[in-house]
Amino acid sequence: MADLETRTQHSISFTDDLENRARRIVHMQSNSSNRPDATHVMVQEIALVLNQIAQHRLLDQRLRHDLVDVECSIGTELMQMEQRTPRYSPYRFPEREKFQRQLHRIGEERRRLAMSHEQHMQGLHNRLVGLVARHELLAQYDDGR
Repeated sequence: MADLETRTQHSISFTDDLENRARRIVHMQSNSSNRPDATHVMVQEIALVLNQIAQHRLLDQRLRHDLVDVECSIGTELMQMEQRTPRYSPYRFPEREKFQRQLHRIGEERRRLAMSHEQHMQGLHNRLVGLVARHELLAQYDDGR
């Protein structure tokens, strides 16, 4: 069981491996000559997709951070409201229900953002798979000549 946990912690996902391979391709091309051939154009496209992936991750991280900030401020308002509430008063308050609805909407927005992020990343990774595969085919063709 511990062996499985260790392997899982140290294993790299397919997408991580794909991105690492793409980075190596871009790095190797940047060290070689900049001749304008099909391979060079392919490497530029790979670099563009890697940049789009990084930018999308950064945007997603910012959006999630903003949601957490809003959620924390609502949670703080709820806690402060509970402290101001008399001990034996009715538990239903319109203000409390408003905050609870806002927290519910934040949860919905978080799920929507997660789905949108995953769909966008899948599209970028699919494009990257195709580019890396074509680059490898071109490299094999160039080596065969």
